[in-house]
Amino acid sequence: MRMSVRERVRGEGVYWAKRILGRKPFLTKAVANLAAELDELLKASGPLPAPAPEGLKVALVSGNGLNTIALSMDALWGMALRLRGHNPVALICGEGLASCEFNIVGPGQVDPGRFGAALSRQANGALCATCTDTATTALEAAGLPLYALTQYAVDGEIDEVAAMVERLPVERIREQVQDGIPVGDHAFSSTLRITLRGEVDLNDPYEVWVYRRQLISAILMTRRAGRFLDVEKPDRVVCIHGVYLKHGTLVDLCNQRNIPVCVYGVPYRLNTVLFSHRETYHRSLVTEPNSVWEDTAIDDGDWERLRSYLESKVAGGRDYVNYHPNPILDRSKMEQALGLDPNKKIVSLYTNVIWDAQIYYEYNAFENIFDWLYSTIRYFEKRPDLQLVIRVHPAEVKGGSMPTRQPITPEIQKIFPTLPANVFLIPPESNLSSYTLAEASHAALIYGTKMGLEIAYRGIPVIVAGETFNRGKGFTYDIQSREEYFALLDRVEDLPRVSEEQKERVRRFANYLFFRRMMDMPLIAPKFHRQVRDPGERYYTFNSLDELAPGRNGTLDAICDGITKLSPFMTT
Repeated sequence: MRMSVRERVRGEGVYWAKRILGRKPFLTKAVANLAAELDELLKASGPLPAPAPEGLKVALVSGNGLNTIALSMDALWGMALRLRGHNPVALICGEGLASCEFNIVGPGQVDPGRFGAALSRQANGALCATCTDTATTALEAAGLPLYALTQYAVDGEIDEVAAMVERLPVERIREQVQDGIPVGDHAFSSTLRITLRGEVDLNDPYEVWVYRRQLISAILMTRRAGRFLDVEKPDRVVCIHGVYLKHGTLVDLCNQRNIPVCVYGVPYRLNTVLFSHRETYHRSLVTEPNSVWEDTAIDDGDWERLRSYLESKVAGGRDYVNYHPNPILDRSKMEQALGLDPNKKIVSLYTNVIWDAQIYYEYNAFENIFDWLYSTIRYFEKRPDLQLVIRVHPAEVKGGSMPTRQPITPEIQKIFPTLPANVFLIPPESNLSSYTLAEASHAALIYGTKMGLEIAYRGIPVIVAGETFNRGKGFTYDIQSREEYFALLDRVEDLPRVSEEQKERVRRFANYLFFRRMMDMPLIAPKFHRQVRDPGERYYTFNSLDELAPGRNGTLDAICDGITKLSPFMTT
């Protein structure tokens, strides 16, 4: 947001006061703890072996030092790869971009103007300096040779790019391509993540400022990371996320050059990691062939583990986020709270957090999630024989540090000041259980939500209108056009429950997703999904590098084999 002169003066004063008093940023303290733990491990176990002559050069691209989970994981992958004879190196930003999705002000090479947090370049760039310091501290402690984007800069480049972007009509930003890389799309996704909205308001000076800075950085990332790949010639690249201007651009650069790239993330099952080849797991779970899971039988033990986990999701406790620790499970209470007619069939509709849906998923039958939502409400307005219950995603208000700045309810109210009499809305803060709603429904409508799998597991027909990993798996109705969607709604009350054959497909895919692709990682301390750990907290559960050696941990073996041998990222 635009900062007042008073706020910028205050930001300047706070920066210099901390410098004079010698107060270090909290992140610096947290990463110092990680580095100390790594030092202790290496001292106890002896130095890491030198890479073997035939070892692969693997570039670990953290991108920033503001995420201690990524730093701790990259350090872990690096040490494990060295123990297997490979040559891991690390690439960081090192103040090599004008800004990023984690720090929109940047190091000050492009003046932030009225949107800066302080007055001087040094104060405005403090977060970038901290990021570089923490990344360097952690990755060097793990014995990783370090590279930075600034090493691949060209004199005058940033001024040239900034001037070009400033001249560009804002309406054309998203269509921009640099060296074959869709930098405009990556700038767009990063802007949505920063603003927490599903669209960029081209009339808002702040959002346009963010949008332009993200494009500048996407272009710089394309050029500088591209030079790194061309000069250093890594055999493999590993990165987190696989989206936004840093890692989304990097993935495209690697695929363009036929360099195998491995993307990891922290999924929602506690203490697990999920890797994919060539793209973010949000997309690989959509694009991979069904043959990777559909012929894999699950035994009684697998089924009991899966059943227990899926049932735990009702009240939470085994995922990194719990939207309803005290859910209202009684169907009659839900009917009473909403004013539902118990004699009419319910069709439920589950929304996404808007900015999240726009980043990860492509569109199919509808222009976007809003088009789908409004069109569905208009349809049910003409179907008084049915009841539509819209469950607004609880992450809008219970999503931790990144909920949304574009909540669904006000967007609906702009188009429908008064909802049709047979359309009901459960607000995001409500403790009415989404699972109770599913079980009370005759059918469920989704766009991109992950919950479609859990609804189908309960036997409820699921109609998929957008893009989600539930699509194409053989247990949902997958819409390809508006006409097909509304034709299906015309007979929605007659849709049969999920068949036993389809339920078996649900179970197989769910077991594959939750317990094969989401791989348990006991080597990292519990609840490692938190991006920042408190000083004094351990990052790892092991005390010797021997525990990272081949054959000691199945998940680590699968990860290292996936990176080096390009085998599937999954546990057996």
